[in-house]
Amino acid sequence: LIESAKRSHLDGICITNHDRFFSINESLSLSKSHDFLIIPGAEITTAEGHLLTFGLENYIFGMHSASFVKSLIEQSSGAMILAHPYRRVFDEKFHQNSLEYEEMISRVINNPVLSMVDSIDTLNGRGTDYQNQFSKDISRKSQIPGSGASDAHSVEDIGKCATEFLDEINDVEDLIIALKAGRFHPIRLQKD
Repeated sequence: LIESAKRSHLDGICITNHDRFFSINESLSLSKSHDFLIIPGAEITTAEGHLLTFGLENYIFGMHSASFVKSLIEQSSGAMILAHPYRRVFDEKFHQNSLEYEEMISRVINNPVLSMVDSIDTLNGRGTDYQNQFSKDISRKSQIPGSGASDAHSVEDIGKCATEFLDEINDVEDLIIALKAGRFHPIRLQKD
């Protein structure tokens, strides 16, 4: 994972396994031994969507609710990103039908989770061009900054897309500050 990330010219990676937390101590140890930034987080599955969380350390019963996750994020001074907002909402066959398309956008815009996040995943390495455009439209309409992610489920996925930060990121605290400040933008590093 780390060697592939380095080959992709990334400066660091976030490890956000589904509903499992990578420990801060483990990430610090790996960062030091490989001279490469590793930031721990988790992708929490909620009824309202998948949330990339930073600043939390344990799964707690009740995290299936986005509002509960948001309260934990606030208590820990963490940050949250809405991952792949097109899932379960966007149907590509309607991408050229403006009425259907706007209805799909409205479903996401009206989802209460949107008011809880610091960013929206708008450039996803596993998403299609249409899915990513849908996510960008949600970001634009909601005025929530867009971020990029490889959404790597295999080594081959690493480094397709990323988030470029305007400030230097040295640890999870720096990442949270940058996400809260909106000082970043999504970038595509590899073509499919």
